[in-house]
Amino acid sequence: MLRTRLYLGLLPLLLLFIGVGGWAIYLCRELSRSIEKDLVANYREMIACYDMREAATLMTTYLHQAQSGDVLAAEARFKVQRDKFRKALMEQSLAAAGTPRLPLLQALDAAFSRLAAQGRGIFQYGTDTPLATDRETESARFDALSTIE
Repeated sequence: MLRTRLYLGLLPLLLLFIGVGGWAIYLCRELSRSIEKDLVANYREMIACYDMREAATLMTTYLHQAQSGDVLAAEARFKVQRDKFRKALMEQSLAAAGTPRLPLLQALDAAFSRLAAQGRGIFQYGTDTPLATDRETESARFDALSTIE
C-alpha cells in the first residue's frame, strides 16, 4: 500500500520528465534542420561565388589574349566564361529573391554588365590604345571581384 502510493506520487513527475525530454528532442531536431538548410544554402552561395570569381578572371584573361592578336579563340572562350558567370548570377538572383542579398546581387550584375560590355567592345571594334583598354578591363574585373567578395 505504501509502495503503491509512492509510485502514484512519483508517476506525474516521471511523466513530466518524459514529456520535457520528448519536447527537447523535438526542438533539437527542428534546430538541426534549420541549421542544415542554412549550411546548404551558404555552401551553394560560396560555390557560385567561386565560379563567378573564376569566370571573371578568365574573361579578363581572354580579353588580354584578344588584344594580343588571337581574337577568334579568345572570343569563343570569353563567351563560355561569360555564360558561366551569367548562369551562376541568375541562380543566385533566383535564390535571393526577397532577401537582403538582392541589392548586392544587383550591384554584382552591374559590375558584370560592365565587364561584358568591355568584352563586346573589344571583340566588335578592337582597340586603338591597349594601355587604356587594359586599364578599363582591369577596373571592370576589379569591380566584379570586389562586389563578389
